[in-house]
Amino acid sequence: MKELIGASSARPAQSAARPIRLKRSIEMTKPDIDNSEISESADDFSLTISADYFFNTHTAGRNLTQKGKEATLQILEASRLVLIEKGYNNLTLREVARAAGMRLGNLQYYYPTREDLMKDLLRIIFSTYDQRYDMIAVAQSLDPKCRLQEMIRFLMINIRERSINRLFFELWAVSRHDHFAAELLAELYAKYCQRFEAVIAEISPRMPEAIRKKRAVLIAFLVEGIMIHLNINSAYVTDDVDDECISEAMRLASWP
Repeated sequence: MKELIGASSARPAQSAARPIRLKRSIEMTKPDIDNSEISESADDFSLTISADYFFNTHTAGRNLTQKGKEATLQILEASRLVLIEKGYNNLTLREVARAAGMRLGNLQYYYPTREDLMKDLLRIIFSTYDQRYDMIAVAQSLDPKCRLQEMIRFLMINIRERSINRLFFELWAVSRHDHFAAELLAELYAKYCQRFEAVIAEISPRMPEAIRKKRAVLIAFLVEGIMIHLNINSAYVTDDVDDECISEAMRLASWP
């Protein structure tokens, strides 16, 4: 189990003066954004972590070349940083093109509208979680209870990253005012909860489906509630809290 947790916290080494070395030799120039306000947090999470998973899962029908994948990832990484630093209202195609260091027309070849861009941005963000859950799901040494514990542990590590906090707070704010973003986020969250639901079904196969769905949502709420509290007073979110969160998740997954 420690191997899985350790793998989840690994991050590509990055330097402000060098291009970001992407998986499988994909390279891009770091987006042209003033990171003065997020310099401590912007680079602790990178979309390169889930790039292969995203391209294989969500873009198979686009027939992207290697150059196309490089450009797509460059655009999405720039979009993520614009969203964190400047907010959704400033997430325009022109601003993202400037941040990515490319012409607007080149960006629009891949993403004609902001809605198209947001769809892929959310998909690649959630691909990070899907990829980790898939790794946990196929770990033959883990029984269902251990898989649920590993899922929670991964999330508890993940929510401590400041850029993740800022990103999701911005996405939640966007969903309150943008119908398209709200629908897309709801769709992805539904799949996220289904991951918990599937593990609960293995742990407690006799649990009624309606209750199983509610408890999967409660587990998701539990983790996100802790993420909110991290922004209020991080001193209270200790390893003991992680253990209590896992214990409560296991209780919710049990039946009767």
